[in-house]
Amino acid sequence: MKTNRENLSDVGVYYPDHRVNQCGISSGNIESVFTADTSSGWRIDQLKISALLDEFYRGPHHTLLLSSEYFYRQIPLLNQAFPAAEFVVYIRHPLEQRESGYNQGIKRHGTTILFEPSRRPRFADLDFLRHIIEEEEKTRLILRPYGPELFAGGSIIADFLSLLDVGLSVEQPPQINFSYSFEALEFKRHANHFPLGGLSGDLDKLLQDCPLGQRVYSLLEPERFKETTRYLLPQIEEFIRIEKQKQLQPYFDHVANSRQKPWRRQIVCRKDLQMIADYVADRAPDVHKKLQHLAQEYRSLPLPNPEYYDCFGIEPVLYNDSIEAERTTELCRQLFKDSEQHKTRFFRLLLSYLEENNLSDAAEHFSEAAFSMYPENEFVREKVNSYRVQSLRNDSNGRQRSNRLRCFLKAVKELFRR
Repeated sequence: MKTNRENLSDVGVYYPDHRVNQCGISSGNIESVFTADTSSGWRIDQLKISALLDEFYRGPHHTLLLSSEYFYRQIPLLNQAFPAAEFVVYIRHPLEQRESGYNQGIKRHGTTILFEPSRRPRFADLDFLRHIIEEEEKTRLILRPYGPELFAGGSIIADFLSLLDVGLSVEQPPQINFSYSFEALEFKRHANHFPLGGLSGDLDKLLQDCPLGQRVYSLLEPERFKETTRYLLPQIEEFIRIEKQKQLQPYFDHVANSRQKPWRRQIVCRKDLQMIADYVADRAPDVHKKLQHLAQEYRSLPLPNPEYYDCFGIEPVLYNDSIEAERTTELCRQLFKDSEQHKTRFFRLLLSYLEENNLSDAAEHFSEAAFSMYPENEFVREKVNSYRVQSLRNDSNGRQRSNRLRCFLKAVKELFRR
């Protein structure tokens, strides 16, 4: 929409300008209506809304158009601010949406865990929309199916313009938010274990442009894809029937008959990691050098594939806290032997207890012991990485931990006394 502001204005539609980041991505018009808030993220800003409406009414336009993914969960609030508004919501294939959200997490939010969606998920978007339809009766909601074969005119721009009914036809703009190739996605997932800071955005831009590797893929096992689809279909059918949304029947058929993209098991080899590392080195030597520096500085961090370090010519170091770690590991084995099926929950509860009681040293020591037993447990690995990064930041030479076992034993004893 941003690239067609003048065309929209010529047919009476006012679309406020907004910022874009270095990758050409933006949050749309969120800043036209909301203000950043350190406590709640974003809060609706009545002064901004008043100024926006004043500007609109003074102009020659008949329609005010606002767009942002963030608006979706704020529809009830926005409906109070704009009582005459119509809300257009596109509904995507739920499994494609989950994979897309996961990929976005890796690209821009530091995600490092594997893709593990629920086998029997609730289609939360339909529950939310049902609430709006049934509880927010004055909200004017227009639901549209999302997908190239479902769009009027074959593109989301053409589909949306058909709703505006202003006689405007524009060319589909080039795609901006490119998906990573599988290899680039896994490289970024490994890099996210390190404190990238602003380097994350630079790496994101590079990997979006990377032509190497497999671009069409799915991370969901084929049987899981079929099983989860079967579980979601009755929820979609019920929503269409009860909420009288017959225009979504093609969407139901699309989900029911969808073919999964080629599956890739989420394991990456040294060769593929090296391919992306070499691409980064060729395109942006400064970014590669910074990644290498982080890998060197935090070379004790456990990674899904430690060969990531090899891509930068770095030998990872094994983290060793002497005999104290062995004694704590043995204690952990005793604690976990009756908790095998729920060990992640147990880890989470115990670590939370230690952290909340200012026993961070004991929590760090416990996580190291737990990781030595369950290196495949992603929650524990994330905690280990977090503690090691903090430890290295506090003291590049490492800290003495002579009192950790005592703190740990005391905390566990207190916990089980409760």
